[in-house]
Amino acid sequence: MVLVVNLNGVRGIAIQPYITEKDRLELVASLPPSSRFACIDLAPSTEMCALIDQLIAAGHRLACFADHHLNQVQVEKENAEGLRQRFGEAIRLVDRIAAPSCAHLITRDEWRKSGVSVVLFHADNDGFLGFLKACGAWYLGLEDDADISERSSNGISRLSRVGRLLVESLNTIPYFSMDPEGHLREKQRVYQTIADWVASGCQASDTIHQLKYEVSAACYVAKLAAYQLADEAIELPGRVVLSDLRPAAHSGIKVSLPTWRYEVLRRHGNVLLCVIGIGHMGEQVYVELPRDWWGKIDLRVHLPDGVSGRLRTRVQVPLDKWEAFLARWREVFSALDFPLNRS
Repeated sequence: MVLVVNLNGVRGIAIQPYITEKDRLELVASLPPSSRFACIDLAPSTEMCALIDQLIAAGHRLACFADHHLNQVQVEKENAEGLRQRFGEAIRLVDRIAAPSCAHLITRDEWRKSGVSVVLFHADNDGFLGFLKACGAWYLGLEDDADISERSSNGISRLSRVGRLLVESLNTIPYFSMDPEGHLREKQRVYQTIADWVASGCQASDTIHQLKYEVSAACYVAKLAAYQLADEAIELPGRVVLSDLRPAAHSGIKVSLPTWRYEVLRRHGNVLLCVIGIGHMGEQVYVELPRDWWGKIDLRVHLPDGVSGRLRTRVQVPLDKWEAFLARWREVFSALDFPLNRS
């Protein structure tokens, strides 16, 4: 399923920079002929470069590629240079120092002015808000919301009313790992509802009232469940905290994982955040680094044989290989020489 948001004559397609070959082919086939397209908040991964090649080969034209992840992966730095040589000024690839969020790399109503009809954006808050801004659907505080979303998962109190509704709405939809189609369907509804609301000047409507009501009720229940999950979390050797999401999942209870994450870090300090869950690939342990450890640890190094991951900061480990992961983690972690902040 391709997640699509339509706004002011522009088709926005939310994707990940590590898009699969199957999804690339589906996306290319879904576009009208000779579309002028832009990409925002998508790292220049090998997969993204392949997608751009496929789009160009199908007769589409690249108008803009704006992203701020340039300081992370060497192959992406090399890809960025290749894109600059091919497309010149259309390429706006910088690091996070130059642009704390991608909302700073585009201008208001840019897509209409440059004749863009299709925008590929990262399926997160920064990518979505950048898409809105360049569609002309801007509100006071949009850039701040994008910056806060990029810097911290615990900054909801500093968000605008739009940013808060966006974050809380996405925190209440089904987990992707447990219900991919339901997750994408609900995420598309949230994106479209908020896009239409912002485009209207944030005027009241039955649709936005309904979303706010649903989110308020769901957030209350999900946060209570998160506190209980944090209460039951166990700390293991090697600065690991583990919670079991399976009982809540079997009961149909949605847990606010951002709230759980905040509570665990508040109580335990910086630890490896681990949750046992049930996904479309069976029982998995979802493992995530605290932000203070980003750039210092690559979780893929600790994966047991037969398990792979794309991201440095988040991996999934089959439950039957969890002990092997833990053993490797403790061995390598004990040799790390950066300070462990427990506060």
